[in-house]
Amino acid sequence: MAKMTNEQLKKLAEMSNESIDYSDIPDMSKTKGWERLYPEANENTIITDKMMFDALTKVLESNNPDKIPVTLKLDPKIVAFFKQHSKKYQTKINDVLLEFVNQYEKSHGH
Repeated sequence: MAKMTNEQLKKLAEMSNESIDYSDIPDMSKTKGWERLYPEANENTIITDKMMFDALTKVLESNNPDKIPVTLKLDPKIVAFFKQHSKKYQTKINDVLLEFVNQYEKSHGH
């Protein structure tokens, strides 16, 4: 993303809420993962930083979390490959890594 100029930032700050296109923002209250982590949320809930932190804490403290959110820096070739082959490329990367771990444990007697 290119760095914004002061003029662009000023125009953005002056923009009214009505002129912002929110159509590409997913409804987080209806996602399976969010409902699992924060079942009290509904379409009228304003998601706060505290709510997100509490939900993340629930995942990290659970005995068997489905997945733990992480940030990785990957080689661009890897990302391009997985994006080319699947819209759910992050899930596919997870699947490949999990298979690697399973094969490693099997071959090393774990």
